Amino acid sequence: MRMLQKEFALFVHIMTLLLTATGAVLLALCWFSWQLLRQNGRILLRLDELEKRLDHFEFGEGERLDEFATRTRFHACS
Repeated sequence: MRMLQKEFALFVHIMTLLLTATGAVLLALCWFSWQLLRQNGRILLRLDELEKRLDHFEFGEGERLDEFATRTRFHACS
């Protein structure tokens, strides 16, 4: 009976250690994923800003992309 109690205590300690390690790994993965999402969000915001600047540079303030496409198709047919 005494041997069974020691084995059970060892089992509890090992399981506690494994659960703690698993929790630490999950926490690290969540933190890493959050950092990736933040970085990608910043990259997407920068890309949107660059696209706006490029549209303004290429088409001016009043012109739109669909007007440009219409004029391009018209010149291609001529």
